[in-house]
Amino acid sequence: MIQYYDYICLDVFKKNKPRTTEQLILWLDFLSITDTAQMQEFLSEHPEYVEIYARACEMLADREELSNMLAELAYEEDIVASINKTNESRIRVMKNQLKEKDARIRELEARVSELSEKNRNETGGTTV
Repeated sequence: MIQYYDYICLDVFKKNKPRTTEQLILWLDFLSITDTAQMQEFLSEHPEYVEIYARACEMLADREELSNMLAELAYEEDIVASINKTNESRIRVMKNQLKEKDARIRELEARVSELSEKNRNETGGTTV
């Protein structure tokens, strides 16, 4: 399954807020708050995020679940690294094949040039 990701640096977002949908700005605000007082103020203004915040706090308190999530993430990263290595290997093979084909083309061009020169010499320098 092909997935597309956009990475947003939250510290950069906090400095210069982009023009985007209100919902996205709320999510980025929620994710970028590091101060407890700011979070309380945000949650009082946007109660729909209280449940998400509570769940995040539970997850942080449950170290085993957090460790499992990190292990799963590391496993997925290993898969991605493996795929990247495979792709890099394929690219190297294709580059080598391309070099071989380029060398063969140069050989054929030299042979054509040689035959053309030989043909000119045999016909007395006239071309048809």
